[in-house]
Amino acid sequence: GIFYPPHLLRFLLGGEITYRDMEWLSMGHIWWAGVTLYALGRGLKFNRYAAALAGVAFMFSDLFILHFGNLNLIAVAAWLPLVLLGVHRYLAGGRLRWALAAGLALGVGSLAGHIQMTLYSMMAVGLWSMFWFLTDLSHWRQTWLRTIIAVALPAIIGVGVSAPMLLPGLEIAHFTERTSWSYAQTVGY
Repeated sequence: GIFYPPHLLRFLLGGEITYRDMEWLSMGHIWWAGVTLYALGRGLKFNRYAAALAGVAFMFSDLFILHFGNLNLIAVAAWLPLVLLGVHRYLAGGRLRWALAAGLALGVGSLAGHIQMTLYSMMAVGLWSMFWFLTDLSHWRQTWLRTIIAVALPAIIGVGVSAPMLLPGLEIAHFTERTSWSYAQTVGY
C-alpha cells in the first residue's frame, strides 16, 4: 500500500515504517472507522447518541479488534462507511458529487492494498443501492438510472484511483505460489 496517503506520507518523511508506526496507523484507522460510521448514521438521520453508539460498536467490532495487526484490511474497511454515505446521499436526491465522493473514498481506501475488503466494499455499494431501489418501486422509472449511476460511478472511480496499486498486483499475481494451489488448499487456509 505504498500509494495509500498515510503510508506515502510516512515514506516521504523518511525512514522505514516501524512496528510502532503500524500500531498508530491501526489505532488511527479504528478511530476513522468510528468517525465515518458516526457520519453515516447522522446522514441516515440517526440522533447523535444512536450515531455515536453505532460508531463505537463498529470501531470495536471483531473486524477491527481481531484483525488489529492486519493493517491493510482495517484500513480499507475503515473507509466503507464514508463510501456508503456518499452513495446514500446521491441516491436520496443529492448531486452527482456525492457519487463522485463515494468513488474517491473507495479508491483511497483501496490503495491500502486489501483487494478482498475492496470487493466487499463494492458489494456493499451494490446491495445498498439495490435495497434503495427496491424500497421505492413506485417510482422505478425515475430511480433506475440513479441506482445504476450510484453503483457504476463509485466502482469506476475507485478502480481508477487504485489503479497504481491494482495493475502491478494483477501483473505479478500469476507468479505467486497460490496460483498452483488446488481448491482444497485454497479453502483450507
